[in-house]
Amino acid sequence: EYSFSAFWKLAIRVIYPMAEKIIAVSEEVRQGLMDDFGIKPEKVEVVNNGIDVRLVRRKAEEYIPDVRRYILSCGRLEYQKGFETLIEAMRELPDRMVVILGEGRMRENLKSLAEQKRVNLLLPGHIENPYPYFKHADVFVLPSRYEGFSNVLLEAMACDTPVVSAASPGGIRDIIEDSVNGILCPAGDSEALGKAVKRLLENPEEGRRMAERGRERVLSFNIDDVVCRYGMILREV
Repeated sequence: EYSFSAFWKLAIRVIYPMAEKIIAVSEEVRQGLMDDFGIKPEKVEVVNNGIDVRLVRRKAEEYIPDVRRYILSCGRLEYQKGFETLIEAMRELPDRMVVILGEGRMRENLKSLAEQKRVNLLLPGHIENPYPYFKHADVFVLPSRYEGFSNVLLEAMACDTPVVSAASPGGIRDIIEDSVNGILCPAGDSEALGKAVKRLLENPEEGRRMAERGRERVLSFNIDDVVCRYGMILREV
């Protein structure tokens, strides 16, 4: 699903070798640059995205959403984000609402699909402060077909919410260790996604353990540390 146009492939092959350093957002992206474009390993450094963990946790306490017993996702309502897979998966969990935060061209398509599959779907649109929704969700799900590096996954983990994610190309595996601090599923597999969500709902203690480990893991992506990492690389070139 994740590919470059011919123009960008040519641009990368010509321009990237001229750089003193290339910063990749994940190990998978770094490996792709070396394997697909012949970039020398010593040229590529990995610096993951970061979030302000304290700010996210503080803003998560600002209000309580007017919705209960829901599975949450968040992102642009576009093909890349794979929200159709989530709606398909939730056919097996009729007692839970699906809440997807964000706006995009697929809003009406998603509403129609939810009606067809008899899934209770709420699309609140863009929320200025989405973090209380993260904090009070039963499970956060990232069903993307491909994802460079997911800040919303970090934000959900910072809010102590158990997470399920498609193991899509990009940077997800830099964040989640399967069945340790979250659950990974094959991208586009609605059956696996549904089983993973159901597993966490039926085993709340396991979900709590994963959420606790997620809370610890997200500290590795605190924005202050990321800025320091950039500073170190810049001083070396």
